[in-house]
Amino acid sequence: MTFPPTHTAFSWHARVRKRTGSRWQGRIVGWYSTKLTPEGYAVESETEHGSVQIYPAKALELVP
Repeated sequence: MTFPPTHTAFSWHARVRKRTGSRWQGRIVGWYSTKLTPEGYAVESETEHGSVQIYPAKALELVP
């Protein structure tokens, strides 16, 4: 999958987790963009099969 040029923080299927707050870890499976969130990603959970959450790029970090 090719992301638009505005989405450079993560690549397709990159393993990421939320930086703060509730825990969410998984792989990038898509992207989105709104006026308030110009660079957002859909993350499919590693532990909750089939569950996907969307987050702005700044809320995520790569899993080492």
